[in-house]
Amino acid sequence: MIINDNCGNFMPVLGTSISEMCYNYGLSQGVKKGKTSFSCSVSYFNGLAGSWEPVIEKFTVNLENITQSDGQKNFLVLLNKELNFNLTESLLKTIKDAYDCFVLAKNPND
Repeated sequence: MIINDNCGNFMPVLGTSISEMCYNYGLSQGVKKGKTSFSCSVSYFNGLAGSWEPVIEKFTVNLENITQSDGQKNFLVLLNKELNFNLTESLLKTIKDAYDCFVLAKNPND
């Protein structure tokens, strides 16, 4: 989670959710296979609405690592669907406000 301290008024900005994680490992005829999958989403806090709203809607990541008996390695990344990004005026304002506070905190005399 990313939090904007906003001059002492702690406001959440961005949050990530990871769920449904699974890992498998196997060895067969000298070939090592590792598989991991998880679901993920990214949301931001809309201060005007007082609720979390999606930036990247839930998707599933599948990772596969295969090491052949000769040492050759293959790494595969698959997504279960296209990524859906939601760019809204409220999201852009939230990012701008957090950035402005960061710059102010970094350079208080400017």
